[in-house]
Amino acid sequence: MVKCASATLKLKGFTVLAVIDPDMHPAEERQAVLGLFDGEISIYAKETPKGTARFLKIKKMTGQKYLKDEIPVAEE
Repeated sequence: MVKCASATLKLKGFTVLAVIDPDMHPAEERQAVLGLFDGEISIYAKETPKGTARFLKIKKMTGQKYLKDEIPVAEE
């Protein structure tokens, strides 16, 4: 179902996103699902000198230029 809907939307020029909680699924299942998409973005928290902060990192984005470094996510 995901592959069919994803392929149809891609053909129409849409960017298809999904959210996966890595703690809920085994690594093999995550990789099978992630393989259906052209990109992979992670949002995670880590400790910094100022405390815990959230970061965004683009892990892959087929056919697109993107920043390979992590980017801090600021709360508004």
